[in-house]
Amino acid sequence: MHQLIYTSEAAPGLASEELFRIIEQSARNNPNADITGFLIYRGGQFLQLVEGPLMALETLIETLRRDPRHHSLNILSTSRVEHRSFPRWRMKRVGEDRDALAELESALRAEGRAPALPPQIGTFLKLRAVA
Repeated sequence: MHQLIYTSEAAPGLASEELFRIIEQSARNNPNADITGFLIYRGGQFLQLVEGPLMALETLIETLRRDPRHHSLNILSTSRVEHRSFPRWRMKRVGEDRDALAELESALRAEGRAPALPPQIGTFLKLRAVA
């Protein structure tokens, strides 16, 4: 099992309906690839944490690199993990308000895990704080 975190920039003029399509499409496709995770969209940028088999994550990244709805994909980390952090989230949108960090930590506690998130997530949220 692996965990991958990346950021990317939304294409200019990305409509909110398109953001919902991204989430719907991911939630529909991810179970077949055994991928779980979440997506944060703030200030024209995405941060996504995905977990699953390494080959499935590599295939996902190649697909994402070709997606015209975003660009400048930057992989922040790839690591091997024993257990999924968010096993019930086929793909969840997080971070519509300033309580995104609390939402993620609460989900970790619900899974019986310490609410320790990768530091890249906190940094992303701080840099793109909701007013």
